[in-house]
Amino acid sequence: MSEERLDTRNAELAEAAARHARRVKEQHVRRVKGKPGRTDIQTIVEGFRDGEPAVVMFAPPHRDLMLGLAELMGRGFAANTLALTFETFTTAGAEASQENPDTGQSWGPDEMAEYFERHGAGGSVAEALMTSVYNRAGDVVVQVQPYMIEGNRVRWERPNELGVPGVGGLVHDRLTAIMEETDTLTKAFKALPDFAALDHDDALVHLDMGMLSVLPKLLSGIPDVEGRDVAVLLFATPGSKRHQLLRERLGRGSVVDPAQWN
Repeated sequence: MSEERLDTRNAELAEAAARHARRVKEQHVRRVKGKPGRTDIQTIVEGFRDGEPAVVMFAPPHRDLMLGLAELMGRGFAANTLALTFETFTTAGAEASQENPDTGQSWGPDEMAEYFERHGAGGSVAEALMTSVYNRAGDVVVQVQPYMIEGNRVRWERPNELGVPGVGGLVHDRLTAIMEETDTLTKAFKALPDFAALDHDDALVHLDMGMLSVLPKLLSGIPDVEGRDVAVLLFATPGSKRHQLLRERLGRGSVVDPAQWN
């Protein structure tokens, strides 16, 4: 795949991830009837292999958990592209500013959330979904989608797209590092004697199941998080051998047609 095509596909995946997150958000807000304090969605962590969805996890808002799942996908599930969507805050509207109006200083950690709690919607800070897409070529696409809750509906504002110069911080650094490293768990798994004898579909199914077996250990090291808190979906084209194998092991509800996701 050419570098130009890779860049284009990364942008396509970012838009698809953002579009799906909007749909999840709208459905959730309708389900909770727009009740304050209950409208945030879970963090969505998506892993893609060669531009196609392989695994998606839904998890409680928790930075260390999100990064742990991203690391598992990049190093274990052989994902060469990651997409993460999570709730955040952003400056918005005519009063958008890089400074906190209450202090006159640049925004500090958690200050936007505190400002929003004090002043509510319609001021200098808006609630938003942030979708970040990283691949092994070093491409980064970030889309911030401001929104307002109106009754049991979501009103979306114009999204902001950020390039690499516009992002930074611990999450960005960790995701960049994950995608720069080789998927060491995958390579170790493929080195097992019986792995080479498997065909492609069998090998990936065994890989995916092996990585799922690692998930409880990963979660056990994160305070206040339990295994039941994380939902996992794997993807397979209906009628394929992979689809049959995964459904036999996981049940129908955990295997999704990639076409339904894109």
